[in-house]
Amino acid sequence: MSKTAAAAAVMVLLVSTAPLLTAQMPASGARVRVVEQGHVIHTGSMVRLAGDTVTLTAGLAQPVVFVLGGARRLEMATGRTHRHTLESLGIGTGLGALAGGLLGYATYQKADCAGQYFCFDLGPGTSAVGGAVLGGLAGMVLGAVVGASSGTEEWKPVAAPALRPAIVQTRAGSLVLGGTFSF
Repeated sequence: MSKTAAAAAVMVLLVSTAPLLTAQMPASGARVRVVEQGHVIHTGSMVRLAGDTVTLTAGLAQPVVFVLGGARRLEMATGRTHRHTLESLGIGTGLGALAGGLLGYATYQKADCAGQYFCFDLGPGTSAVGGAVLGGLAGMVLGAVVGASSGTEEWKPVAAPALRPAIVQTRAGSLVLGGTFSF
């Protein structure tokens, strides 16, 4: 292969992979986590990302090295948290209404109307409904407070480049332009 053709091949390879290589990669010190088959293995600050190997540290612990690929991937914290106010409000309302209704029904006492001209006894159903309303209101407030005070950190996968160019020295000593592919 002539020098001109080799230079052209290098240029085409670099230009075609430039968008992949400049994808948003976490910087040193970024909060990242290693995930394998849906389970978080380790979360910490990234020390170094080189090829398919990431080095993380968590607190004062020694750095830990992970090889990525296959079922193991790297995710980066986005810096945003998702609050669960509405979900918790709904769960609190439902559980409070259920508990209040059961409590209202269990504490019902039949009215003693002996000797009275005018007496209301609406039965255990009314007591259960009243308990459900009061319990639902209390659960709604408690659920909203819990949901607003807790959140889930948002993460996004770090895309590894599909093609990584490499210059490799053969046994004969010549340099060869190559690359690694990941599917």
